[in-house]
Amino acid sequence: MTDSHPVISEYIEPDKSENEMQQDDLRTVSMQWRAKHVRESQYCTQIVKCEDSGCSRPHRSSTFSLLSSRFLPQPIPLLQTPEGVKAPEPGNQIGSKFNSLFLALAVKSDVLPHSLTGYQSMPYDAYLTVRPRSQC
Repeated sequence: MTDSHPVISEYIEPDKSENEMQQDDLRTVSMQWRAKHVRESQYCTQIVKCEDSGCSRPHRSSTFSLLSSRFLPQPIPLLQTPEGVKAPEPGNQIGSKFNSLFLALAVKSDVLPHSLTGYQSMPYDAYLTVRPRSQC
């Protein structure tokens, strides 16, 4: 079941597939293309279009007017402290909560703990560690 809908899967022989793309049609991409279009982490892979019309088809939605970097921001939990809203140290998120996309877009680097300020770009899954069941 997925979202209360029954799901049935079955193996389909590749030569009987409706997929018209053959193995020879698959393109490999350069590291430059990957750097421009892909963000990967243990928990999420994002592949997005760029602004270059020679590289990507035109955008069909207004998503990029909301996401200036074109990628979803890293999930950062926040908590209210005497010094204001702050992000806790990774692994010490008790009392904090992950917020909406719009609040995540507004988060500035000054709310991050010192342990995360040395990165050129904060690791996407810095706060997505798996906790032992006893802590869940």
